[in-house]
Amino acid sequence: MISEPKFWSSWRGRIIRAIVLDGIYTRKEILETTRLTKDQFEQALQELFQTELIVETGKDRFWVNSSELCNEYRSHWEEIKQALVNWVNEWRRQEKVDTERDHFFLEDKLLDKFSENLIENAKSEILVASPYVEQCHISNSLILMSKKAVNVRLVTRNPAEQQYQHEKKMKYLSKLAQGGVSIAYDESIHAKLIAVDRRIAVVSSMNFVAASSGGASWEAGLVTVEGNVVQSVARSIINRIKTASTDQ
Repeated sequence: MISEPKFWSSWRGRIIRAIVLDGIYTRKEILETTRLTKDQFEQALQELFQTELIVETGKDRFWVNSSELCNEYRSHWEEIKQALVNWVNEWRRQEKVDTERDHFFLEDKLLDKFSENLIENAKSEILVASPYVEQCHISNSLILMSKKAVNVRLVTRNPAEQQYQHEKKMKYLSKLAQGGVSIAYDESIHAKLIAVDRRIAVVSSMNFVAASSGGASWEAGLVTVEGNVVQSVARSIINRIKTASTDQ
């Protein structure tokens, strides 16, 4: 178990993480990234002001006023990412998947199993792009991790624009949102991507639906632990989220 630095899992910690780890300094961007309500943000911000851990450097721009705390957060973030890589390496060893390269191929049951296990091993952030999302084990894992204070962000197509079972799909996406998952809509989404803790990424053909992850269709993809590739996948998902609609 990795010990957390001060405030890490609290509202205050979310604000500090956004500033220190994501390089986000404005009120609007911090609210979008942390998923705090305005009241939660203001309460946490005032508490940080009182301890002088955060200062306002301009109109609605903030800075963490403690190099020691910044270093603690950066070090903890690196520990989280390394622990995830260690878990992936152990998973590969147990499943007898190629352990010599930064990228490896998975299909069918192993792809579904790895993706669900990866999500459930997240400690800080899960980013997902999938055009179709319905109730299934891997989708339910998003709610589970959100309730564990992991920042879960999903970009998908709006079921209201789909002809097949759109009411059922909308109801499930509402359940995800109520469970704390941040959802954005983009009708151009066709990519199927997962990025966890900015350290592991999955690029595959698998949607977050039972027919896809449950074996009714042949699905395959690549997993990467190569840092630059993972960062590119994460940035791509985040950029889509920023330009997408959040209306439900």
